[in-house]
This record gives sequence, structure tokens and C-alpha cells, in this order.
Amino acid sequence: MSYLSSTITALLPLAAVSMLMPLWLIIEVRLLGGERGIRKAVGFVAGMTSMRVLQGALFALLATGASAEVTAQETHWLVSGALTILGLLLVIAGIRMLLGEPDPDAAPPRWSQMVDSVTAPKAVGLGAGLVAVNTKAWIFTLSALGIIVEGELTRPAQIGAYLGFILVAQAVLIGLIVACVVMPLRAQGWVSALSNWLNSNNRALSIGVALLFGCLFLFKGVSGLLG
Repeated sequence: MSYLSSTITALLPLAAVSMLMPLWLIIEVRLLGGERGIRKAVGFVAGMTSMRVLQGALFALLATGASAEVTAQETHWLVSGALTILGLLLVIAGIRMLLGEPDPDAAPPRWSQMVDSVTAPKAVGLGAGLVAVNTKAWIFTLSALGIIVEGELTRPAQIGAYLGFILVAQAVLIGLIVACVVMPLRAQGWVSALSNWLNSNNRALSIGVALLFGCLFLFKGVSGLLG
């Protein structure tokens, strides 16, 4: 149980920063505010989930097919290295945005028109595609998988921990969908307010998330490499 609890504790910051990625929130809020928004939002989250599950399955396949066993110390170094790289990327991105440069993870031009016109099936591809092409999303996933392997859990516990990571990483997105289903009239007001807030504070949120979690991951990664 101590292995499981320590693994969960290590996974929570990764899941939290993934959950607070402004781009995911902005796209989902935009989808929910449009026609057949719930279907599109469900498709968007389903696409993200499918890609993350695929990433996990690919990692497991590669690990199983490795010719030589990776020692616990090597796994520790890999995890620490991934966290260090992720921390550096986030801190650099935060500093660059503070200096007035554009957000490297900002939506491409004309994204709002594309999101407004997307159908539910295409929303699945949109969610999967955004996770597949985002460098930080890959590092989040690989870091989470490395932490799970390092935790020396049983295979069922590893699968459960990874699925739990995915669930927490998408908790806000799922929560918005559930709210729109359970209480649609009230939720529409929340979605509209959240949309306005995100549009006004997107840059500040991006900077805050990048610097806060970047410093945290950098500290953990460097400490692991030196420890």
C-alpha cells in the first residue's frame, strides 16, 4: 500500500498541470457553447482519452519487448530526467511569456472557426490529435508511466494508477460535461462565465501554471538526478 500511495502522490502534480492546460479548457468550453455541444465535448474528451490509453499501451509493449531488463536505478534516472526536461520546458515557456513572447501552446490562427464547425466524430480526432502532437503532453504521459513503473506495483495496480492519472488529468473537462448533462440551464451560465474568464486570463493562467509546476518538476527532477 505504501508503494501505491507514494506513486499516487507523485502522479498528482503531473495530472494537475495537465488538467489545467488552458488550451484544452478553452476548446471544450467553446464546444459546449455551440450546437450539440455535449456530443462534441464528449467526443473531444474521448479522443484525448483514447490517445493517452494508446500511448500507455505502446509504452507497455515496448517495455515488454525490451531485450534487457531495466534496473530500478535506471528507471529512477529516466523518470528524473523526464521531470527535469519537463520542468525546463515549462519554466522557459513561462519566462518567455513574461517577456511578451506568444504562448508556445496557444491555439493556431482561425482555431475558433474550426472548433465551431467541427462535428462530433471530428471532435474525437481533434482531441486525439492535440494530445498526439503536443510535446508536453507526451512528456506528461511518459513521466507518469515512468513513475508508475518505478513504484514497483503489480500489473493491475499499474493499469489502475495510469487510468487514474488519465481521469484526474481530464477531471475538469469531464466535470463540465457532467454538469451540462445534469443541470443544463445552470451549467450554460457557468460555461459562459468560464469562457469569458479564460479569454481574459488565458495568458496569466498559462504563465502561472508554467512557472509554478515548472519549478516543482525541475526541483524533483534535479533532486532525483543528484540523489
